[in-house]
Amino acid sequence: MIRFELEFLEKIENILVQKNTAIELFENLKEVFKKDLKANSFEMFFYDELSEDLRKFSAGWMFSYDKNNDDYRSFLKLSKNHFIFNGVLLEFHKRNKSLIKLVSKLIDEKNNVLYIPILQADKVTGMVKFNFAQFSIAFLKREIMVAIKVAVTMISQTVSNFLINEKMNTNINFYQSMKNIAKVIETQYETSYIIPVIGEILDRFAPEHLVYIFQFDGDENKILWPSNYISGRLDKLLNQIRVNKKVVLSEDNHTIGFPVITEDGLFGAIVADSTYCEMSEKLRGYLEQLVYQSAITLDKANTYAEILKHATTDALTNLYNRGQFDKRIKQEIATAKRNQTNLCSMMIDVDFFKQVNDTYGHAIGDLVLKNLSQIIIEQVRENDTACRYGGEEFIVILPFTTLADAEIVAQRLRSAVEATPFDISHFKIKNKPTLDMTISIGLGEYNYSESIEEFLERVDKALYQAKNDGRNCVKLG
Repeated sequence: MIRFELEFLEKIENILVQKNTAIELFENLKEVFKKDLKANSFEMFFYDELSEDLRKFSAGWMFSYDKNNDDYRSFLKLSKNHFIFNGVLLEFHKRNKSLIKLVSKLIDEKNNVLYIPILQADKVTGMVKFNFAQFSIAFLKREIMVAIKVAVTMISQTVSNFLINEKMNTNINFYQSMKNIAKVIETQYETSYIIPVIGEILDRFAPEHLVYIFQFDGDENKILWPSNYISGRLDKLLNQIRVNKKVVLSEDNHTIGFPVITEDGLFGAIVADSTYCEMSEKLRGYLEQLVYQSAITLDKANTYAEILKHATTDALTNLYNRGQFDKRIKQEIATAKRNQTNLCSMMIDVDFFKQVNDTYGHAIGDLVLKNLSQIIIEQVRENDTACRYGGEEFIVILPFTTLADAEIVAQRLRSAVEATPFDISHFKIKNKPTLDMTISIGLGEYNYSESIEEFLERVDKALYQAKNDGRNCVKLG
């Protein structure tokens, strides 16, 4: 009997000393419990302070939010000296015969559930759950329950290390998210670009909630991010924010709305919504600070945009900016009309640019835009005007140019980008010294009878067609 217990504990110890990932640890332990204890399944739970609930560890970490289930109720009953078998609280140190007699009455023919506490400094911080199709009373005769308790105690320290690392990662993610939101304004000032970036950062920080960003436009709750919002569903909560300008929490504690207040007043609201997950106090605190940082970023963006109205070049690419483009296109159209000359414009979009930002970060995304702007300058002609239109879009004005000649310039530019490896070696990304990038181009020739807006809309539609037809191509509008 003693030999069985020692061999069992030795197997557990051998698993714990290995440098396993969380998933590998779980799978290896599961195999031992299956072979030695005939357990059909094995699960680990721990109490997570951030979510204020039990967290289940099976094939990886996942949340379990239903506080009315048997697992949560069992956790609340457990103490350091007790275990639970088929819903009944039993003492570890109860006399062997008495324990066997009690357990014998509780054994089910098909399914038996056993909970053992995970302890840290004599405090129950989690539990291990076993399922047995058939529970052998022989385990108790061997005092295998004591061996199981010792094994769980050994496991608890390893689990605690995983928990500590995860809490550290949560704090790191929070400060990284704050930093990322603050950095958005370094190279971008347009709300249409900033809002999606902020939304994605918040979404990644609170993955159990859907994040929505609204702008209060008169009486309308205008959804800015994401696009797939069921209109009117959150109006009651948003209207409360309009009136009180304070954080609003839904009655079921699943949805929370934060007012976004800038120097100009109430801009709108950021809402974190879930159909199954309650909002903990800690997560609420994190989100409140992130929303506050978002409001500061929007304020800076507005200030920056106002300054740039009087500037001519884009800070990141050194090309003409959007404001300068608006002036130059008016001038070029007036000249073309007066002299009855040709005028073309091409709109350029970086293919899969969002994927670059998401995979490698905004610093590499900015480098791509800088390098692309340099290629544009090299490929267009001296009389052409290259501008950064916004985000990853560029636009080039080609005066005194027919559509056929403009297409030659566009194809030359497209080919040059495709043939140029974008050097990112100094970022030291493993096995990725360069990026291969492509662009899509929409091209159009000005018609004297149309307005500027109609002309640019036609070029934009051609760009959309290029992207829709597989990207890395030129389409005429």
